[in-house]
Amino acid sequence: MRLGVRIAALVATVLAWSAGGTALAAAPLNQWSSWASLGRPSVGFSGAPATVARGGGFANVYARGGDGALWQLGWDGTRWSGWQRHNDGAVLDATPAVGSLNPDHEHVFIRTTTGQLWQKWWTRTGGWSGWASLGAPSVGFTGAPATVARGNGFANVYVRGGDGAVWQLGWDGTRWANWYRHDGFTVASPIAAGSLGPDHEHLFARGLDGKLWQRWWTRTGGWSGWASLGAPPVGFTDAPATVARGNGFANVYVRGGDGALWQLGWDGTRWSDWQRHPDGAVLDATPAVGSLNPNHEHVFIRNVNGELWQKWWNG
Repeated sequence: MRLGVRIAALVATVLAWSAGGTALAAAPLNQWSSWASLGRPSVGFSGAPATVARGGGFANVYARGGDGALWQLGWDGTRWSGWQRHNDGAVLDATPAVGSLNPDHEHVFIRTTTGQLWQKWWTRTGGWSGWASLGAPSVGFTGAPATVARGNGFANVYVRGGDGAVWQLGWDGTRWANWYRHDGFTVASPIAAGSLGPDHEHLFARGLDGKLWQRWWTRTGGWSGWASLGAPPVGFTDAPATVARGNGFANVYVRGGDGALWQLGWDGTRWSDWQRHPDGAVLDATPAVGSLNPNHEHVFIRNVNGELWQKWWNG
């Protein structure tokens, strides 16, 4: 399918997703807070942070500590906790991926030093589970996993396979499916995954041409082809990050070739132009993004001093 046709299909599809939605502001740059430092684990951390919000104003940030362990920083709706180490023996080989099935649940996925995908989960009544192995694609995988939950107990994990293709592992609310290979499109970064509703998912990745590429799934239409969304004029490095905040709105964030934070927004009808956050921050890794409600987004970065920084937007 030609690129122009694919993009036209994207517009038509997302118009259908957002039908009946209420118009919201598209996170304009002049409504962002300033950056605030959240420090770092006592051993420092490497790679990018990861974040998840699970309802009720609760959010957590996770990172791969300088000791290889999983570290966590929590927001309880009022204040940040101190950094906490998960003392369970797991040694991470990449940035963790985190998600939530409901306000009383979180799950974390990691790539271990043996190249396997491992998972553990938290519930309000049971606390943290132990780690369980979910194996790996037959070709292995590189970099960090990505995960998305889209309601009704469904969740997927995506990785960049050793063959450069996107591979998927799905949870149907009862059990894990087998690893599934996507269409052979070659990606040059880990995946970013998000959802606009229970019947939709979208994936973003950096292509071999340095552009941002997207494909999407709907329950009625299945998977689309890949469509290019271009790149900032300075290019970008590492993987993209994405967040959806309700009513068909979504944003993609990247670390630009100039080290700054760049943003691409979907307003329910069309994609905006690339925008640079002109606030002086210099990123040292892929950003992590999340949302506490339809009128809020927050971005976490590792800066060149090795600290975790945050800023947020309220509509």
